[in-house]
Amino acid sequence: GSGLVFSTSSILNALTFGCPVDMGYVATEERLIRSAAISCRWDEGAAWKLEVRERGGHTRTVRVMMPFMQLYRAALAAREAGCHFMWLDTLSVPQPDTGDSQEVVALKNICIRRLIPTMTAVYASVQLVVVVETECGLGDTSNAYHRRTWTLQECILNKNTAFVGLDGHFRMLGDACSRQ
Repeated sequence: GSGLVFSTSSILNALTFGCPVDMGYVATEERLIRSAAISCRWDEGAAWKLEVRERGGHTRTVRVMMPFMQLYRAALAAREAGCHFMWLDTLSVPQPDTGDSQEVVALKNICIRRLIPTMTAVYASVQLVVVVETECGLGDTSNAYHRRTWTLQECILNKNTAFVGLDGHFRMLGDACSRQ
C-alpha cells in the first residue's frame, strides 16, 4: 500500500476548529486519483502537533513539519482543485515518536522502508501535488531546490503541480507539459 489519505474537509475542520483529523483511508488508486499530495522541505523549527482519530475512538499525535498556516493554505488549494483527499507524509506514513517503545519504533521503521518506494507511485497517481514553501532551505543557492531528490516527484512525475509560498501566494504551475 501507499499509506493513508485523509479527507480534505476533515483536515480543514481540524485546522479551523482544533478538533482531531478524522481517521484516514487506505490510499487505493481510486482514492489517490482524487487526492492532493502535499510536499515540502521539513522545517523542524516550525513543527507542531496535530491529533488524528484512529479506530476505537483513540487518537494519535503526529508532528507536522511545516508552518500551521502553510498546511491550511495547502488544504485550501486541494479543496479548490476538487481534491477530496490529501496525502501528507507525516500523516500518511507512520513516524517514530520519542514516546514510542523500541518495538513500536521498529515496526514503524519497517513500514517506512516499505512505503518509501511507493511514494513515486503516490506522486504519479494523485490529481495534484501542492509544493509548500517553508523557511528551511531558503538560504540555499537559487538552484538548490532543483537538485533535491523529491523534485522528480513534485514537478515531473505528477499530473498537476501547485505552489504555496510563505507569503500566502498560490500559483498553479500546471501539468507536466506546461511547466519547466
